[in-house]
Amino acid sequence: MNKKLKKQPKKFTSAEITTETMKWMCREFDIKTTLGQIRNPNPIAFMSWGVHGAGNLKDKALVFHVNGKLFKGLICVTLNVMDTYDIHFIEPHGDARMKDKGYFLVKEELTLKDIYCDQIAQILDNAIETPA
Repeated sequence: MNKKLKKQPKKFTSAEITTETMKWMCREFDIKTTLGQIRNPNPIAFMSWGVHGAGNLKDKALVFHVNGKLFKGLICVTLNVMDTYDIHFIEPHGDARMKDKGYFLVKEELTLKDIYCDQIAQILDNAIETPA
């Protein structure tokens, strides 16, 4: 009897997702400065993204959840060795009971690389709330 085994999706906590993200080449940076570069050009746009749960992950990643019109999920901003930002969009997948326990099934992940500091707010707004 030959049974096909279905591969179960791996469960991740938010911390595990961002730890996976940190395996990419990134370096330490000042999270407060980066958050200011994202928030200050247009504070109303920042608030419209529904940002919650912003955090610092070992000074190597700025992580926050958004609930925008175009994207709902986890965003992880890292600084690469070329002094440009990489933005990782992590879309969770799964039922509410899993999310309440802090677990996510990763549905999709998209990474935008080599973003300059003066572009980061506009790129995030185009991806989360307002299409270009």
